[in-house]
Amino acid sequence: MLHTIIPAEFTNRQELEEALTTHENEGLAVVALGETAGRRLFFCKDGHRYQHQVVAVTGRDDETLTKILYQREHEGWRVCAVGPCCEATVMILRREVQED
Repeated sequence: MLHTIIPAEFTNRQELEEALTTHENEGLAVVALGETAGRRLFFCKDGHRYQHQVVAVTGRDDETLTKILYQREHEGWRVCAVGPCCEATVMILRREVQED
């Protein structure tokens, strides 16, 4: 399994979404977002293809987060990371893309 780590110093949500799309196209999936010696976004390549979605969660209470997850889990989305993006906190969801 291949792992890739990139700096996660995005200045806006669009930059994060563009990085996700670029890495999706390479067959990589997010596994973590966090702080080490600076913000980092971790990917893995495990032979599956994934799609990612960014959800702003700054200040959301548990009930609201549960509702968001419940709505999305029926579409195959699963949480793969929660962490900082710009001045906000985001939750990154992923789901496997079924190849025809």
